[in-house]
Amino acid sequence: MFNSHLLISSSGVIAGQYNKTHLFDIEIPEKKIKLKESEYIEKGCSITAPIETPAGKIGLGIVTQITII
Repeated sequence: MFNSHLLISSSGVIAGQYNKTHLFDIEIPEKKIKLKESEYIEKGCSITAPIETPAGKIGLGIVTQITII
């Protein structure tokens, strides 16, 4: 399973797909915290080139939110 960003065209076709390449893993043993995205998400292989759309080129990506504990 991937964490993916899809771009769907106006005709319903997948115009582009990006699979997240940098997974979020953290362990803080003294606080008994273990968050490992890599335990359930497969890492993507590469970035995706921008996709041409009627509005111009669109880049795909996924941001990791980090909460300070």
